[in-house]
Amino acid sequence: MLVNKMNIYPRAKYKKWCVSLLTMIMFFGGSQPCVAKVADVETNEEKAIKSAKKINATTIEVLYANGKKMLIDFYGENIFRLFQDNTGGAMRAPQAKPDAQILVDNPRKPLSKLDVDNGESLITITTANTVVSIDKQTQLFKALNKAKNTIAFEFANPILFETEKVSISLKESISE
Repeated sequence: MLVNKMNIYPRAKYKKWCVSLLTMIMFFGGSQPCVAKVADVETNEEKAIKSAKKINATTIEVLYANGKKMLIDFYGENIFRLFQDNTGGAMRAPQAKPDAQILVDNPRKPLSKLDVDNGESLITITTANTVVSIDKQTQLFKALNKAKNTIAFEFANPILFETEKVSISLKESISE
């Protein structure tokens, strides 16, 4: 996989799932436009997820009841990036201060499939190796490694947009 070729974490196979999560966290925290004013208090109904749809071969658009959108952009079967700009901006490369190139050149690997299912209470996004599920009411994400039938990561709380930062809380597994 991409992780082993880069020799980022060659000692433990499960670490390749951490790369996806770290990538996701890095992109949330590294983009200043992903902030909301503290005064913008929304109810759970406004923040609930309305639907999701595939907008191209690698990207799923998640639509919230309040009209905001999140993009889930897949760079491989088990590597994806969450992108949300609450000011309405389009997806772009992550920004770093001081300036740095966050994404490697040509980061994408081929996807054999990318499917989205809009259930009544759950959105399910599937690739050959991964299942990402999102609870529409709670906005909680969970990623499953299909080969091992294990949870790669699971949100403990919805993503929290605050002035100057975005927070993601993850559940800890028993083996961690």
